[in-house]
Amino acid sequence: MLLFVLLILSILPAAGTSDQANFDRSHETISVVVGKRALLPCYVSIQDAKNNNGNSPFKVIWMKLNNSSILTMEDRAINGDPRISLLHAYADEWNLQIDDIDEDDAGIYRCVINTGMYKTITLDVKVPPKIIDELTTEPYPPPIRAGSDFTIKCYAHGKPMPKIRILSYYQTDDAK
Repeated sequence: MLLFVLLILSILPAAGTSDQANFDRSHETISVVVGKRALLPCYVSIQDAKNNNGNSPFKVIWMKLNNSSILTMEDRAINGDPRISLLHAYADEWNLQIDDIDEDDAGIYRCVINTGMYKTITLDVKVPPKIIDELTTEPYPPPIRAGSDFTIKCYAHGKPMPKIRILSYYQTDDAK
């Protein structure tokens, strides 16, 4: 509860700031394959906005909207997931990096500054197609009597859902 109160206080507009921050885009979709690294870009253009210390008065947080979790605050990852880090090499760059992506990472992310402005990124996680062996007919079933019915089962998993084709080979090696 205390963290939530601190978050609310930290994202409220800072005293004496003007809304001189702009995002490069308001929405983006990023696609990445399971097991790879995702980089969610957030570029905030801050035009001559400085507070009394000479620093930018804007605070940036990253959050995942699907489960309402806060991932980073300013330049720190705060959710305890070692796969998540913030790349802040330049003053206007607040990129969220997620290593070793899994299907649960898919969803809607938001880069928010304390003026109330935000950028939304949809993370689409792709899964390479894979045949599910235990649900699929054996590749070489026992001989089947001519004229009898035979059911071939082939199940696969992937995102997007794979399209399955079953080919029949005759002894002449012609595929049908």
